[in-house]
Amino acid sequence: MRTLGALGVHCACALTAVTAQDTAKVSAVLPVPAAILDSQIELALGDFSILATKVGMLATEDNVMRVADRARSGDIPKVIVDPVIASSSSNSLIDEKGIRAYREHLLPAALVVTPNIPEAEILTGMAVKDGEGMARAGSLLVDMGAAVAVVKGGHAGGSNSMDVVVCSASYDIRIAIDALVQDGRPVEPDETTPLSHATGQSPEGVVSQSSTSLHITTIMQSDRPEIVLVAPRVHTRNTRGTGCTLSSAIAAYMARGDTVVDAIIKAKQFVTRAIVGASGWTLGRGNGPIDQLGWNERS
Repeated sequence: MRTLGALGVHCACALTAVTAQDTAKVSAVLPVPAAILDSQIELALGDFSILATKVGMLATEDNVMRVADRARSGDIPKVIVDPVIASSSSNSLIDEKGIRAYREHLLPAALVVTPNIPEAEILTGMAVKDGEGMARAGSLLVDMGAAVAVVKGGHAGGSNSMDVVVCSASYDIRIAIDALVQDGRPVEPDETTPLSHATGQSPEGVVSQSSTSLHITTIMQSDRPEIVLVAPRVHTRNTRGTGCTLSSAIAAYMARGDTVVDAIIKAKQFVTRAIVGASGWTLGRGNGPIDQLGWNERS
C-alpha cells in the first residue's frame, strides 16, 4: 500500500491472512476464509474501476482457487502474482495443495509472476544457481501459463542484483524497446523514473541500455525473449518487503498505463532507489523496511 500510494495509485485491499510477525520472523498465520476474501473482492469490484491487480500471500488452497477463478473470469484485470509461499526465515506459508493450485490454476491466469529464487525452485521443481538457471525457471513458469515471468535474483549474492524477465511472445520485447528507444535516442522520462540510455543493437538481437543505476540487456533471437535487469547490489540488512514492493510497483505502473515490460523496468528502478534510501536505517532487530515513500530523498 505504501508503494501504490507513493506512485499515485489508490489500493482497494482484500485481506487474505492475519500474521504475527516482526522484522526477524513470522511466528503465526491465520488465513482469512475464502468466502470472506471473495466478498472483499466483490465489494471492491462493485465500488471501483480496477486497473491492475497485485496478488501477494494467499495462505490456503481455497484462497488461491478463489483468486484464480476471479482472474480467469476477467473480474480482476492485469494480474501480477507475487507467489509468497515461504517467509525469509524459511517458514512455509502455504501447503503442497496450495502450491499445486498456484501451478495449475493461478499461474495460467497471471499476466506476470514474480518469484524469488527459492519460490521459483518450489514452483518449477528445479534448482536455480545462476542467471542461466533463472532464465530456465522463467521459461518453465511461462510454460505453466504466465504471460511474463520475472525471476528475482536477490538470493543469488554477488556484487550485482540481477532479475531475469522471460516473455511468452516477442511482441512484449518489441513494445518495451519502442517505449525505451526512439531512433537511437532515449525517450523522455516521466516524473518518477529516469529511463536508461540505449547503447545499440547487435546482429544477434541483443539490445543493451545502461544508466547509473540499471543495466538492461534484451535478448530477442528466439520466440521466448528475455530481458536481464542488473543493478548494483546495496549492502544493507534493510531488505524487508522488496519482493512485495516490486510486484506492487509493477501493478501501479500498469494501472498508470505502462506496457508490461516497461512497468517491470520502472519497478526495478523504484525498488533499487527504495533499498538505497533505507540502507542506513536501524529499524527492528532483523531485516528492516525499505524506503518506498522516498523519506531519505526528502530529508
